[in-house]
Amino acid sequence: MSSQLNIPVPTQPQPIDWSKVGDHELVTDSDDDISVARPKYQERERRALAKKVAEKEQRQKIEAAKAAIRRRKEARKAEEARKAKEARKAEERLRADAEKQRMLLETRARIQQQQQQAEAQAQALAATQGSGTPKASTTSGGNAPCQRCIQAPKTLECVPRANSKSWACVPCQKARKSCSWNAAAVASSETEVCTGGPMKQVSRRRPRSEVNMSPKGASKRKKTRMMTEEDDDDDREEVFIVPKKMAEGHRDALGMLTQAFSRWTDEICQETRERLELERQRLAEQRRLRADMRALMQVFHGGPQFVQGSSRDGAVRRAIRIVADESDEAGDEDGEESGSGSDNDDS
Repeated sequence: MSSQLNIPVPTQPQPIDWSKVGDHELVTDSDDDISVARPKYQERERRALAKKVAEKEQRQKIEAAKAAIRRRKEARKAEEARKAKEARKAEERLRADAEKQRMLLETRARIQQQQQQAEAQAQALAATQGSGTPKASTTSGGNAPCQRCIQAPKTLECVPRANSKSWACVPCQKARKSCSWNAAAVASSETEVCTGGPMKQVSRRRPRSEVNMSPKGASKRKKTRMMTEEDDDDDREEVFIVPKKMAEGHRDALGMLTQAFSRWTDEICQETRERLELERQRLAEQRRLRADMRALMQVFHGGPQFVQGSSRDGAVRRAIRIVADESDEAGDEDGEESGSGSDNDDS
C-alpha cells in the first residue's frame, strides 16, 4: 500500500570523512552544532600535530645532513693535514740527507786538498833539502810539521825547551802540539827538529809601551799595558802556583764567612722566636688577669646579696686589689724583659 501511495522512506545520513575536507571548511561556524564542531576541532588538531611532526622530522633530516657534511669536511681537512705533514717530513728528510751528503763531499774535498798540499810541501822540502827530507804524514794525529817550520826552517820560530833536548814552535804550542820531525832524517840539513810531546803553554806578563795618536792632532801619549807573551821558561811553577794559593785562600775565607753568616742568622732567628714566645705568654697572662678582674667586678657590682660595709664585701675588694697589683707587677716585668731584649738587639 505504501508503494501505491509513493511515500518516501527516510534514509540514514552518511558520515562525513573530515580527512578529505579542506582546511578552510574546518573552521567552526556559529551555526554548527556540537556534533559537527567537535569533529572539525579534532581534525584541525590532528592536522596541526601531523604538521609539527613532519616539520620536526624535516629539521632532524636537515641537521643530520649538515652533520654528515661537517664530518666529511673535518675528515678531509684531517687527511689533508696528515698528507701535508708527511710531505713536510719527507722534505725535511731529503733536505737533511742532502745536507749530510754536501758536508760529506766537502769533508772529502778538504781532506784531499790537505793531502795534496802536504804532498806538495813535502816535495818542495825534498827539493830544497835533498834526500834526507822526511815524508809528510797523512795520518790524522798532528804528526805533520807546521807551516812556519816548513817555510822557514832555519829561523828562530822553533824555540828550545828547558831541557834543551826537544824543540817546539809557537804555533805548535798554541795548538798544544809539537813538531814530530825525525831528527835523523834532517840531521844533514843542520836544522833543529822537535820530537818531544806536547808542551805546556806558559803566559808571562811584561810591560810594553804603546804610542797612542790622538785623532785631533794632540800631543802623543804613552800608555803602558800588560801583554801576555807565550814562551817556554823555567819559572812556570812560580807563575801558576801563587794565583792558585791566592784562590785557595780566597775560597777558604769565603767559606768561613758563609758559615759565620749562617750561624749568625740562626742565632738571630732563635732569639726572635724566643722573644715572640715570651710576648705571647705575656699577652695570655694579661688576658687571663683581665678576665679574672672582670669576673670579680661583676660579682662585686652585680650581686644584690652583698651589703655595703660587710666582711664579704671587704674580702672581694681586697681580692680585686691583689689581682690589680699582680697585673701591674706582670706588666712591669714584661716591660723590663722587652727593654732588655731591645738592648740585646741593639748590641
